[in-house]
Amino acid sequence: MKRYKQIAISIVFCFMITFPFINGSVHIMKDLDNSENRKLADKPEIDLAHLDYFPKLYSNYYKDHFNIRNYFSYFYNWINYNYVITESPVVIGKDKWLFQKESAHLQALGKNKLSDEELIIFKKEIQRREHVLDSLGGKYYLIIVPDKSSIYPNQLPDNLKERLPDETRTDQIVRMLNQEPKNNFIDLRPLMKEKSKTEQIFLINDSHWNKLAGYYATEAITNKIIADSINIRSPYSKEKYNFFMKDIYGGNLISNLGLANEVMETIPEINPSEDIPELEKLPNLDYPVIQGFAYPWEFQHRYKSNCDNKIKALIVRDSFTINIIPFINQCFENTVYIWDAWQYKLNEDILFNEKPDVHITIALENHLDEIIRYSPYNKK
Repeated sequence: MKRYKQIAISIVFCFMITFPFINGSVHIMKDLDNSENRKLADKPEIDLAHLDYFPKLYSNYYKDHFNIRNYFSYFYNWINYNYVITESPVVIGKDKWLFQKESAHLQALGKNKLSDEELIIFKKEIQRREHVLDSLGGKYYLIIVPDKSSIYPNQLPDNLKERLPDETRTDQIVRMLNQEPKNNFIDLRPLMKEKSKTEQIFLINDSHWNKLAGYYATEAITNKIIADSINIRSPYSKEKYNFFMKDIYGGNLISNLGLANEVMETIPEINPSEDIPELEKLPNLDYPVIQGFAYPWEFQHRYKSNCDNKIKALIVRDSFTINIIPFINQCFENTVYIWDAWQYKLNEDILFNEKPDVHITIALENHLDEIIRYSPYNKK
C-alpha cells in the first residue's frame, strides 16, 4: 500500500511539472486572467553586445509568463488566504484583514524613518509652499492621510504588531511641523483612530479607507480652512448623504491574491438626497500628464458647484481622495484635482495658471518622503 502511495505521488508530481509544457503546445486549458496590479515583464530581445543581462531579463519574463501561471498563483493564494501557511504577496492579518505588505512591514519595523537632513528639507519645502501661496493671496494646507496599519494595528499579525516602533516617520514629521508658527497641516490619524472605535472606516480587502472616512476627513479639512477665516461652505450634514451598507466583491489587496470574485465584504455607500445639488463637470485644461503615470485619465478633474463663495481650490491628491471628492466638492465654487503620480509637487505651472484661493496637498503618510524627493532643496 505504501509503495502504491509513493507511485501515485510521483505520478502527480510529474504531471504537475510537465503539464504546463504540454498545455503550452496543445492548449488544453486556458489560463486565468492576470489579477496583479503591476506590469508583467516584457520578452527581452537578444543583444549580442550585452549578453550578460539577457539571462536575468529572460528569467523575469518566463516567471511572469509560463503556461497556466495564473492557475498556480490562484491556488497558492487561496491556500494561503484560508490557512496562512506560506509567504503571501499581502499581509494577512487577524480576522482576514489584509494590509499592504511594504507599508505594514516598514511601519512595524520602523525602517522608514527620516534623517535630520531629510526633515530639514521637508520643513523648508512646506515653508516654500506657504510662501508661494502667500504671494498669490492664497493659503497652503498639507493633509496627512493615515495608512490602514496605523489605524488598525490590532488587526496586524502578532509578529508585526509586537514590533511596532515607538515613533514612526509620520510622528517625526508631525512633531517637527507642530513647532512651526503657521501649522497649516492636518494629521488625520488621531481623528480616524477615534472614529474607528465605533465605526469601520477602512476596507478589509483593500488598502483604502471608505466613504465614512472620506466624510470625516472632509469635515476636518473644511473646519481648518473656515478657522482661517476663509469663507467656504461647510459640508452638508451626514444625514443628507443617506449612508447605507452595500455588499461588494473585490479590493486591490484581495485582487493581488487573485481572489477578487470570491471574497465579499460590506461597505458604506451614499445616496445623496435631493437637497444636495448636482455638480457640473468642467472640461479639462491642456496640462501635460505625468509621463508613465498608470492612470492618465485621473490626472485632472474639474468641478463647479452651485456655491457662490467665489473660492477656488486646487487639490493635489492620490487615490485616497476619491472618497473625499463627493463631499468636499460642495464646499468650493470651483475645485481642480491633480493626481501627479504620487509626486505631491506644488505643480507651479498649474498653480500660477489657476491662481487658487486654497491649495491642498492630500498625501498618504507612506508617501510623504516623495515631498522630499521632488523638492528643489533635495540635491541628491
